[in-house]
Amino acid sequence: APDRPEPLLELAFLAYRAGKLEEALTQVDAVLAAGSAGARALRLRADALGKLDRQTEAAVAIETWKNAPPDGDAGAFAFGMGHVYLRNNRYDMACEWMARAIANEPRNAGYYNIRGDVLMKAGNYMEAFRDKGYTLRYDPGKDIDLFNHCVETKVTQPLLAQLAAS
Repeated sequence: APDRPEPLLELAFLAYRAGKLEEALTQVDAVLAAGSAGARALRLRADALGKLDRQTEAAVAIETWKNAPPDGDAGAFAFGMGHVYLRNNRYDMACEWMARAIANEPRNAGYYNIRGDVLMKAGNYMEAFRDKGYTLRYDPGKDIDLFNHCVETKVTQPLLAQLAAS
């Protein structure tokens, strides 16, 4: 096994992407034990634990990651945090972190798009609609089929049913 943290972290990411979550955890824990790990390693650990449905450990890993200095820019770090909370169905925290990402990059269509997805899952359709509008404003070619389906099933169809019943 490589003795430098960077190759170990790359091995952990490869294992994670291949669905070998326990192997990914073993590799990322080795990186963390080396003492030079940053936010990427902590995020990977939180993601893997969440996917393994080890929610208590994932929550601790998220808090650890949240308090770690970012590896790169603050917007990307906040986006990553939002994504981890989204994967763990913590929509309130996911929205909070996505708001931080947007504050760092207010014209980033991807950030608005993901926050729109979070808001839809939380049932806040009007706010989701607003964010999807920003997504299209900043990236007119962005694919928002999931949003269109949500509008059709959660807004349009119920309204048509109400009109037909009255």
